[in-house]
Amino acid sequence: MPPHETHDGTRPNAVESLETVIVDVEEILQGLKFNQQPPEYKDQRHAVLRIHPPFFPESEATLDYIQSGDRYPPEIQNPIHVAPAEFLEDRSKLRPKPRRKRERRLAEEELGADSVDAETVDEWLETAMNLWEDRARSLLADEIEIRKRHPEGPHSVDVRYRRE
Repeated sequence: MPPHETHDGTRPNAVESLETVIVDVEEILQGLKFNQQPPEYKDQRHAVLRIHPPFFPESEATLDYIQSGDRYPPEIQNPIHVAPAEFLEDRSKLRPKPRRKRERRLAEEELGADSVDAETVDEWLETAMNLWEDRARSLLADEIEIRKRHPEGPHSVDVRYRRE
């Protein structure tokens, strides 16, 4: 009998039973920010929103950081990992997250190099980050596909967002 099947061939809590994923918007934003960090900062890790089995019609996704190449033993039902960018309707409409060096350059162009100190750069970076987060929130999708590379094919689910 294959793992995760009953004697009658059904699969309790199979991914197909999942209809809605519940996820915190702030965790998506944290994951998006982390995944845009330089490789030396990430230490071969990347952020995912993890949906733990057993899968119910409504299941939560939580932020997690996984190491490249992580594998699960075949005897357990694997969680589903969804990249934070998958929650965006069109990720090409979200520019890379603001960086301090770029914001300093923009502030110097706008205000003049002599007028820009660390506090000014902090203010520009904070404003740029708030605008970036607002843009990301405006791109959140109502539905996503999970298991895109799975042999059984992708599975579409609705998304319900928790907002603080």
